[in-house]
Amino acid sequence: MQQAISTTEVHDFVATNQRTSVKKAQTKAQINIFLKFINWCEKQEYSRILWLVVALLVQIAAVLPFTLAAIIFLGNNSFPLWILACVINVPVLIISLAAQPTKITIPAIVLAWAADILIILYCVVLFYLHS
Repeated sequence: MQQAISTTEVHDFVATNQRTSVKKAQTKAQINIFLKFINWCEKQEYSRILWLVVALLVQIAAVLPFTLAAIIFLGNNSFPLWILACVINVPVLIISLAAQPTKITIPAIVLAWAADILIILYCVVLFYLHS
């Protein structure tokens, strides 16, 4: 009986199951980070006005002009970058003015900030490569 249990097929089966459970745990950890962020966004509903101010004053009145200035002065006034900046930032304005819940507003703002940072970094690298 012991010989039948200790064959390589049984050991491989156990090792395979252990590997898949580790992968599932890693996937659950990644999903939990996203769900924690969405749950935090839902809890911010009581400060909806603050996020409206952040979207309008910080994003549209400060970060977007800074991004567009980087496109003009560092990015050779590239028209595709203008389009990209508008496509990324106009939905933040629309979502904020439509009074959407913070579960939708905050991820849109964070996504727009990340995209604006990438555009600015691209413009800076483009400027130094052409200098």
